[in-house]
Amino acid sequence: MNMNQLIQNFKQSVKTCANPFIPDIPNLYIVSDTDTSHRSQLKFSFTQLPENALSLDSAPNLPEFLVRALLRLNYDQFTPVQLLSFSAFKLNRDLVAVSPTGSGKTVAFCAPIIAKVHQQQQQATPSVQKQKITPSAVITAPTRELCLQILQVLFQLTYQSRIEVRAFVGGHDANLQRQILGNACDILVCTPSALLELKSAKEVDLNNLTDLIVDEADQIQPGFQEFVQLTKCHKCLYTATCTSAQARIFGSILTDPVFLKIKAELNIQFVTLRTPNELKYDTLKYILSNKGQFLVFTSSKISATRLFQQLQTEIKTKSLNQFNPECKKYVQTQFLQMDYEINNSIDIISSDASVTQRNNTIDKFKLKQIKILIATDLLQRGIDFTVDYVINYQETKDAKEFEHRAGRTGRAGRNGMVITFQ
Repeated sequence: MNMNQLIQNFKQSVKTCANPFIPDIPNLYIVSDTDTSHRSQLKFSFTQLPENALSLDSAPNLPEFLVRALLRLNYDQFTPVQLLSFSAFKLNRDLVAVSPTGSGKTVAFCAPIIAKVHQQQQQATPSVQKQKITPSAVITAPTRELCLQILQVLFQLTYQSRIEVRAFVGGHDANLQRQILGNACDILVCTPSALLELKSAKEVDLNNLTDLIVDEADQIQPGFQEFVQLTKCHKCLYTATCTSAQARIFGSILTDPVFLKIKAELNIQFVTLRTPNELKYDTLKYILSNKGQFLVFTSSKISATRLFQQLQTEIKTKSLNQFNPECKKYVQTQFLQMDYEINNSIDIISSDASVTQRNNTIDKFKLKQIKILIATDLLQRGIDFTVDYVINYQETKDAKEFEHRAGRTGRAGRNGMVITFQ
């Protein structure tokens, strides 16, 4: 598949939010991310919601601490996937939400869960000490980085509440995590394998489980599919992509689910650079010397390490802005902010880094303390930040990989650019 086809596939995927579902799928609703008049389109959603449904001021029965937390995070308006998630929770309907990267899926399932757990706490009688972890809600994500990102959002949203949020993921001391989990755990965040490990060891009691959330559901594995199907509670699956085959699977493991597709406006420009090999590196330097934040993808950790070391040397010697002027003719300069920055910072993230190192790097990048981040496809999926430019220094022929790489820019209505070297 050539680059033009990858770009066209990506645009179509964002427009329809993944491949088309099977035509006869029941309970399928399609909503534009810019449309605020969903009432006539979504019969299941608004039977009990106020007229001004997108406004936080009129959100249904949210606890005060959650409203304050959402406002601190600048959520004075809900996105469609967030609003419709509240509806699914309110009506206790199983949900498959297919929504583009950057559309607010994490808050879409975290906020309703928190509101529900708070309500349960208000109605519950004091419980005796228990010997097992007894969460009311479980959220799973396929990687520890995503789990920790979700955990951070939950901590922010449960500030000044009595809700106990815990995580159990790989790459950390398992015994220490078990001690921290203790007996106080209202919301548990974990990878699917970690959850199955706890269940197999009979360390988690799911008898009181009311909600199971699966993030990045397109990555769900057969063993976990069976667990989801057999678990009796309210279940919601969230994903940015979904094929017809996956839609069938989701329909089989949930109970009469609602399928929701959010269509998004595309705010990404695509530039393909066909540079001679001898000018490729200089062209990259020329692009990186401009304003903005850059996420540079390579095809392997060896390539990522080599590129990082080269660029790091250029930055230390203050020669990043020195390049063969011939490379300029291969760059569409009207798309760049041609204003050189002298101070540059660079880092790398790959599977060779420890969990702590990776988390620190991601945090610094989110805070814009790092301008250039070199990455492998480890970082292509789910991590919640947006950059000005995604650069495919080494291109991918896989449409799904390209989609998730490109999804790191143009998120949440912001503008972005994907530059691909060929």
